Amino acid sequence: MTSNSSTLSHVLPPCYSFPSSIVVGDSSLLPITATSATPHPCHLSLNNILISPKFMKNLISVCKFTSDNNL
Repeated sequence: MTSNSSTLSHVLPPCYSFPSSIVVGDSSLLPITATSATPHPCHLSLNNILISPKFMKNLISVCKFTSDNNL
């Protein structure tokens, strides 16, 4: 998850298979405005990146990253 889509390629509007918002620690909802996927060095990739402009930090799910890359 990230707030900055400018570093990503292939940014798309959110599709219906994704949630429309992210629930954060104080139980508030941050809207998802786009999704993306990006290749990573060493032939690894990040898939289904959720973009929310109000998100404070970039987060990565280690479980999702390892399953997407068959690690």
